[in-house]
Amino acid sequence: MTGFQKVKQFCRTFGHACRNTATQIDETTSRLRLTLIVEETAEVVGAYIGNAQHKHHLKAAQEHILIAEKLIQEAQNYEFLDIDLENLAKELTDVNYVVYGAGAAFGLNLDECMAAVHTSNMSKLNDDGRPEFNDIGKVVKGGNYKEPDIAGIIFPEPLVGFHNDPSYKGGSVKDGQFTGELEGKEIFAPLKNTNKVYTGKGKIKDRNAPTKEDK
Repeated sequence: MTGFQKVKQFCRTFGHACRNTATQIDETTSRLRLTLIVEETAEVVGAYIGNAQHKHHLKAAQEHILIAEKLIQEAQNYEFLDIDLENLAKELTDVNYVVYGAGAAFGLNLDECMAAVHTSNMSKLNDDGRPEFNDIGKVVKGGNYKEPDIAGIIFPEPLVGFHNDPSYKGGSVKDGQFTGELEGKEIFAPLKNTNKVYTGKGKIKDRNAPTKEDK
């Protein structure tokens, strides 16, 4: 399935509006869709900020986006009707395009991430096999929810350890093996689902081998 088909599957499963032809929709659904786009935009800016305390301009930008989200919630119902569908299709496509562009720039495989997030989202059904919604109609996580393993996709093991090491200078993946430079030395390591893990300071050990703390 394409990413779009995965989202349509989610919408049908969880009772969200899902149509096959260009159609005007009710104000409640229209408001929800715009709210979710703005909400996720704020979270993207939040990802840029992380835990940093000095990114004042980005924090201010995020606060303004959150204000925009609040204004959307306060808008009158009629403001979400009679949408120019041709223009909306273009702008939504442009958003999709630049999001993929950001993924390409950062070296993030968004197709693989999409598959993981979709599997995770489909686990939001409760024990009765039904979705639960918050007060704006967004699906909330039930007791069966499973987080997507994004780190396992973008940092093939042991890259999860490598990327946190300040001496790591980059690397590549080929034929099931990671090759990188660490502390001035070339490091070779097998990837995910093997017995080797990166332990820091340029060291690779067997997964079940005892550490100094274990001895």
